[in-house]
Amino acid sequence: MLKRIVWLVASAAMVLGQSEPCNGHVELCARPYNNVSFACTHNSYSSPPPNALLVLNQENSIEQQLNDGIRAFMLDVVRNKPVATDGTSNIFNTIASWFSHAKNADDPLESVHLCHESCLLIDKGPLVDSLTVIREFMDANPREIITFIIEN
Repeated sequence: MLKRIVWLVASAAMVLGQSEPCNGHVELCARPYNNVSFACTHNSYSSPPPNALLVLNQENSIEQQLNDGIRAFMLDVVRNKPVATDGTSNIFNTIASWFSHAKNADDPLESVHLCHESCLLIDKGPLVDSLTVIREFMDANPREIITFIIEN
């Protein structure tokens, strides 16, 4: 019975001009956003390489996750430019600067990194790099819906 219903919905969508799927299924095209479930990964950016640390949550890159059907991404973002709260330099800021991979820490696009709470343990690089991968996917797949859950 379920196969018939899916076939009827798909057929109705094709008659109405919706022959291309939305997030892989024609029947999703007419549904409101809040009536669709999306596969999501926690700490989506946290995959090897460069280091196969035990704290990494994902086995696959964001690009591979997109190819696997993941459509919601939990991203932890940190401004990777240590700032002394008292206006003076301190040891934390000095050590943190050793781990900074920002090409230009004064550029807002380069200074926001994918890190878990702190970039001292895991710094997966500038957020803009991952967003570029997602944008390329969206350019090639304009009928897909991507959700971001931004943490930190």
